[in-house]
Amino acid sequence: MKYILFSFLFLVSALLSENLQTFKMEDGTKIIGTIISENDSVFEIETSLGIVQIEKGDIKKSNWKFYMNDGTILVGSRVANSETEVIIDADIGVFKIQKEDYYLTIPIFSDRIYLGIMFVIAIFI
Repeated sequence: MKYILFSFLFLVSALLSENLQTFKMEDGTKIIGTIISENDSVFEIETSLGIVQIEKGDIKKSNWKFYMNDGTILVGSRVANSETEVIIDADIGVFKIQKEDYYLTIPIFSDRIYLGIMFVIAIFI
């Protein structure tokens, strides 16, 4: 009986679990929801407040390097992420990759920021 109850609860939780994505907007807004549909310029997201359409141009861009387990290095901006996957907009296309498929991500800063960091390190070392 316990086995049947456990199996039922596991099945229900698996069916009800959602892959929530987090979107950070240029104005500081943070939108969490499930992607319903997508076209070239808009994401349609189901949130706790209802269905929201997000212009892709309004999403905050931050460039990252993703070091994949197979040796590939992807460079692009992180569009959205969840507990299990991340959406990357690279020059060669848009990728939805699972978090277990890469082992390292590094933000890409401008040269000015790197020089500032090196200066601070040089002073304190």
